[in-house]
Amino acid sequence: MEIIKDLQFQNRSKYSSLPFAVIRLQRFEQSEPSQQQRTSQQLSPMSKKKWELLGSSKKVDELFQASRKNGGVRKVGIPGVDVWVDPHPQKQAENHVLKIMRDGKCKWPRQKLIKVSESYPSMTKTYIPSCTILYRCGDDTGCCSLPTQKCTAKNSTTVELYFTTTRVEVRDGNRTVRQDVEKLTFTNDTECDCVEMMPRDMELERMIDHKKTGCTCPTEFSPRYMSNGLCTCDCFDKQNDCLRYKRGLKYFEHSDRLCIAEGRCEKPLCRFGVYEHKYGRCPKRHEKFQKFSKYIS
Repeated sequence: MEIIKDLQFQNRSKYSSLPFAVIRLQRFEQSEPSQQQRTSQQLSPMSKKKWELLGSSKKVDELFQASRKNGGVRKVGIPGVDVWVDPHPQKQAENHVLKIMRDGKCKWPRQKLIKVSESYPSMTKTYIPSCTILYRCGDDTGCCSLPTQKCTAKNSTTVELYFTTTRVEVRDGNRTVRQDVEKLTFTNDTECDCVEMMPRDMELERMIDHKKTGCTCPTEFSPRYMSNGLCTCDCFDKQNDCLRYKRGLKYFEHSDRLCIAEGRCEKPLCRFGVYEHKYGRCPKRHEKFQKFSKYIS
């Protein structure tokens, strides 16, 4: 294809008396395809679709104007692809709220990696694998609408998982390595819910009572006063985190362990026995029966 460009000019100063000069510039386009044709040949079907929709400034401007009429978001015909061109920050904030309400709601638990040693600590035993995947509810898995609420487990169930264990034994000065297969029990959260945390005024009254009576409880536990004036640290109904500590399903934080060890905090009231300083938790159900069987034998 031959392209002819005509350029007419007149020098209005020194050469003003000369007639117009006509310069004809001729250029022959090579037989190569155009840039758009080359791009279309090299792109995938999805990329071709995006090129057709956003391949020029005019198309981008048309999409921008259409999106303003449609609330800021327009489907561009590509599966899973949305173009956000809403110029109003308020609309974007509202869309963000809807996204968190849909995808981050405190309703269903999420998978988390849990170290086996946190639930079954041992100085001589190694678990393979050293971690397992469990479903958990928490503030890092679900979002509550009010700052006075926290995301916690509403329902849970037990699961049994098998691990290869390696144990080092020393007998008569000889060191031997023994491998076994053990079945361990864990807790899987099945449903989450937002519950009210302790109000600040109740927390203040609790701190005042602690100072008067000297009854300080570990985190999540609350003081209960007996008729004889003694204080115990127990859980109230629907305090799911506290109940997990009480049943031996969670280890106490280091600060709580230290507080109990130094006598600044009362021992928590455990469901299946007495608080174990060595492990920093309450005994579990099966551990209660193991200790009972030793006394029988």
